Amino acid sequence: MTRPKKITGLRLVKLFCFFLFFYLFQLPFSASAFVSVSGDETKKALLLYEAEHRFGDPYPLIDALEELLGHFSLQVKSLPRSKWKKGMLLPYNLVIYLGTEKASLPSEFLQETAEVPSLLWLEENIEQLAAFRQWSDFTFKGSHGYMRSLEYKGISIDLRDDVALPLIDPGPGAVIIAFMEDGAAKVPFAWQKENLYYSARLYVDIPQSALLTDILHEICSEEHTERQQILLSIDDINPFSDPEGVFRLIDTVAEDSLPFALKVTPAVQWRGDLITLEDKPELSAVLLQATQMGAAIIQKGTELRSDRSASLLEETEFWNFKEDSSLPLSEEDVREKIELGLEIFMGSSLYPVAFEVPGYAVSGEGYRVLAEYFTSLSGRVLLSDSSSDLVMDLPYVSFSPRAGMWVYPHTIMCNPGDQISREKMLMDIRRFLLLRDAFVGISFSSHTSPGYLALIIERLKPLGFDFADLRTISVQGNSQIQSPVSQGIFHNMAQEMPAENPVGKSFLTSLLEIFLFIIGMIILIFLIIVRSLQRNRNRLYEESSKGKVAGNE
Repeated sequence: MTRPKKITGLRLVKLFCFFLFFYLFQLPFSASAFVSVSGDETKKALLLYEAEHRFGDPYPLIDALEELLGHFSLQVKSLPRSKWKKGMLLPYNLVIYLGTEKASLPSEFLQETAEVPSLLWLEENIEQLAAFRQWSDFTFKGSHGYMRSLEYKGISIDLRDDVALPLIDPGPGAVIIAFMEDGAAKVPFAWQKENLYYSARLYVDIPQSALLTDILHEICSEEHTERQQILLSIDDINPFSDPEGVFRLIDTVAEDSLPFALKVTPAVQWRGDLITLEDKPELSAVLLQATQMGAAIIQKGTELRSDRSASLLEETEFWNFKEDSSLPLSEEDVREKIELGLEIFMGSSLYPVAFEVPGYAVSGEGYRVLAEYFTSLSGRVLLSDSSSDLVMDLPYVSFSPRAGMWVYPHTIMCNPGDQISREKMLMDIRRFLLLRDAFVGISFSSHTSPGYLALIIERLKPLGFDFADLRTISVQGNSQIQSPVSQGIFHNMAQEMPAENPVGKSFLTSLLEIFLFIIGMIILIFLIIVRSLQRNRNRLYEESSKGKVAGNE
């Protein structure tokens, strides 16, 4: 008699266990990908310009525009338009043309602009494109100066510079995005037609930049959150700060269960001695307690001088403001400063998550060294080594090509003042609601009274901003350069830090993992029972077969 085919239950159990283990192992990573915010697939953008600066203005417009583009998943290349060659535009998803001066554009170049998916045209020479595309309803009326304001999303924004702007009627086929007015009439300032977005002026300052950043969001079609964020910071903390005064401010913020940041300089030069946080155990204990109450630590340089006023007005750790030039520091000098600060923090069990450059001024070489230790920078970005005036205030979190780090802007230093100045400050903050993904850094001096801090917080809460937590914030946008994998001691010690709130490990995710594990165990036990029954059946079958054979004999 033919023996029935044996079901390989043991193999089935082993296979099931393997897939169950693999699935449960992958679950935390897939959950993390689900809850975290990430940029879309990287696209390519080409930035072409007639001149790097406007006539008589040293501000590096191209560098500033690249900083704004760092918010998006764009691989950006910048070139003078004079270096354009036939076919150069075609591989790019987005072409940005900056007409900083009048120029005669080749017809082949104008033809190519029609073949790219998206074209952003800024400032001059737009009439040449309109003539080439034969827009019969397009009217160029020359240029006009003294435009007073920009009307966008129902809000009037002051235009700070009295410059001649192109007066254009793009015709009924265009969608008007914003108007500009001189008090008597208003004319289109920004509009869209076919594959073209046009803006009469490149503004990189806040709030004028709201228009440009919205256009970039539309072009890039990235699913960024439209929620605006505020980062509250307590500034100017150093070893000589009063522990009780700092704690009162921390407690004021913590009463509302709001996340916040502490900007701390870990050392002070005092009469020839270096006084550090390790010499001030009471202050260190307050800062450590603050991290348990929702605070992130930002390292603001490494040391202050005893003649603090002179240090701030004339010279910081990296910059001579009197001469307006970077200090003659080697890369090794900068490393020593950073590592000294980090060692002091580590000695007090404090771990900074970002760095802020004192006075926002450091050379490009200094930025490169900082990026070896930090992936996040707080504050402004200095665009050039030539002057500390050439700084960039970003409207949102962005990856800085200049600094090589993610930048979390510092926008407003909130100093106690009268009601008029307070209302003006709140009005300036409200303007950020115009900006998609806006990130507003608001700092309070460590000498601020708790009552004033509480008053401002109460006025901020109804505005509709989210309060940012630098400890758990998920970076989105630019994927052209991943955050640098730093090799310095900060990242070595950061690996030892306990993960208070790992990204993607929410309560629901943990519950789902437990549920799946229980289901898996039930199925596993069921299969083991089935396998056991099969073995018993096979054993009984074999015994029955042997008995029949013996009987026949």
